[in-house]
Amino acid sequence: GKLLWLPTGEDTTKVLLSYSHSFESPTDDNIAGINWSSTSPGYGAERGDVWGTIRPDVVAGIPLPPAFTEFPVFQDVRETTVDNFGVEITHEFSNALTLTAMTGWSRSVTDRHSINEGTPGEFMVTDGEFEQEILSQEIRLNFDNGPLRWVAGAYFSQEEQEAFRNQTILSFDASRNSASITNIAGFGEVSYEF
Repeated sequence: GKLLWLPTGEDTTKVLLSYSHSFESPTDDNIAGINWSSTSPGYGAERGDVWGTIRPDVVAGIPLPPAFTEFPVFQDVRETTVDNFGVEITHEFSNALTLTAMTGWSRSVTDRHSINEGTPGEFMVTDGEFEQEILSQEIRLNFDNGPLRWVAGAYFSQEEQEAFRNQTILSFDASRNSASITNIAGFGEVSYEF
């Protein structure tokens, strides 16, 4: 959604507010039995998934108990939610000189759990999440008059990241990480038509 506000009632000053929300889950998380195929009439009793998980005992030639011959714990369901909010303010000082200020905020959360996480009786599971939040600010001055055109501006952004992953296969493994990233930039360009 977008909303345009003209605080002075004229086009010389414009405030544009925008917001977007999206959700994506591109991974197939259907569950089926270990002997299931696209031509099977129903689901088997054993745990598996419709992706045709590779059996490690077949690949490595190592005989494993039936409970360990498929690992849905390695199959991720990546559900991502993204929210974006922006404010763009433009002000025309004259026909030649325009000031633009853009503020942006974005937050995304990606859920990274295995397809069997949350199923009663499952003990080999993976649970995880990646969260990212970015706040940015850009200020730009544009000049365009006859043969002379130039732009000058500054940019700043602050990004925060948090992630965790808990995995249980034959033992429990937990990882946590976080990051804080700052970007600062100045830019400009001048052109003159001779």
